[in-house]
Amino acid sequence: MTTKTLRTPSIFENNAGWFRFVNKALKFPYDEYQKIIVDFHAHSFLDTDKLVLLACLIESIKLINSEIEISFTGGDNRLNGHLETV
Repeated sequence: MTTKTLRTPSIFENNAGWFRFVNKALKFPYDEYQKIIVDFHAHSFLDTDKLVLLACLIESIKLINSEIEISFTGGDNRLNGHLETV
């Protein structure tokens, strides 16, 4: 299984940093991966704007490869669970 891990920026990173993360992440060839792991590296909370941006990235990945599995690590259960329903 080909896996790609996306490590999110710090929650203290400004919005421009998060947009750079998303723009970089959108350049990966997701049609070549079977699984994406979003690594929150111990974040338990995301501001609404960052959460929406991340949800849009996940949706964009699913539009490229509808068969791709997306999982979350490093966040608390509420954060991971919320994004799993997106």
